[in-house]
Amino acid sequence: MMLPIFAKNLSPEDYGIYETFIVLTTLISIISRVGVPTAILRFQSTVNIPQKKFLAEGIVILCIGSIIVIPTGILLSLYFNVFSWTEYDIKLLFVMMAMNIFLATSWEFAKAILQAHNEAIKISIITVVAFLILIIFKSYLILIGGLDVSALVYSDIVSNLFLFVISLVIVFSKLEFTFRQSNFNELLGYSIPTTFHRFNTWVSTYAHSIFIPIYLNASELGKFAIALKLLLPAVILIEAGQKAFFPLFIKARDRSATEPEEANRIIRLFFRLGILALISVLFIAPFLMGLLFDSRYHVDWIIFLYLIIGMFFNLLYRLLISEIFYQKLTKKIPLVSLISGCIVLTISYILVPYKGLLGSSISMALGSVSAALIAFLLFRTHIKPTLLLIDKLAIFLVGGVFFCITARILVI
Repeated sequence: MMLPIFAKNLSPEDYGIYETFIVLTTLISIISRVGVPTAILRFQSTVNIPQKKFLAEGIVILCIGSIIVIPTGILLSLYFNVFSWTEYDIKLLFVMMAMNIFLATSWEFAKAILQAHNEAIKISIITVVAFLILIIFKSYLILIGGLDVSALVYSDIVSNLFLFVISLVIVFSKLEFTFRQSNFNELLGYSIPTTFHRFNTWVSTYAHSIFIPIYLNASELGKFAIALKLLLPAVILIEAGQKAFFPLFIKARDRSATEPEEANRIIRLFFRLGILALISVLFIAPFLMGLLFDSRYHVDWIIFLYLIIGMFFNLLYRLLISEIFYQKLTKKIPLVSLISGCIVLTISYILVPYKGLLGSSISMALGSVSAALIAFLLFRTHIKPTLLLIDKLAIFLVGGVFFCITARILVI
């Protein structure tokens, strides 16, 4: 909503710097959380599990992760000078980033509890209020205060501070201060492999931020970041859809362990709604780019197409692993993450210098395709039949378009 107005006051390079902060923040968050919010969502969604079980153990794991990982990640970022390509003074912003990670982690934990108990309306209200706070502070700091990229980071902190206060109320109202080693071990055994699942998503989403500043420049990274932000409505809908549907899927599987058709209908509905969101954004995002942003931010339509294809196969990957998370077969997920992550990084390394932003979008799509394919091959004996003919035709159609266009581009 306010993105075009902010873009007039900030340069593509500013957005390139901010994108790098988002990349680092997300990576450190993934490692420090050790998959605990995902594990809490899984266990709390199970029928007949006490509401307070695993909460104290989850908080202990998050505290240990925050104390060790967040300072270590920031110190390593400073040591290796990840912002060597810009002259912007970023030391203070690193301190702000540490605060941001801690505050956001608290909300992710509380949100998992609410999602497990199907309190979607409460989550929506809290998220909308936090978003309004974010917009108000960004508007003030950028349009009135005249700040640059630091305004984006400060606004994130204020919004996450609100979420942190809400999280304390949610968690402490349900918390039982009893620690059980058996719960701790079970939670950690499930959560650690899911961290690699999150890492795979991080690599697929943010590999461009590693290579674009090196082979191109910060302004190109900013342009690519804005293109991704225009696709954000579809990402939000898919993320929210998965978190809303997953507890329903778990409960449906618990009710009919031998006949999963009820759970399959839930998965198919999620898949089709995700496809509708992606198709809508594919046509709307390029139109908004040309209408609302000046020429500094424009990218080719084919880049949007590749990003949408990547999101489609990421949607398929989420569908495939739903059953894997239900059966707690998460130990093979790191292998999926390792292979698909290596593919994304390798393709990015080859194509970004050769094809620029187009090469980055191709690598992201290839990463999502490989993740879905590898997950299917590894877990095909565990995945129950979930898709009908129309769903399979959609997969073959998108895959065919992707490989035909890619072959033509790379040959030319």
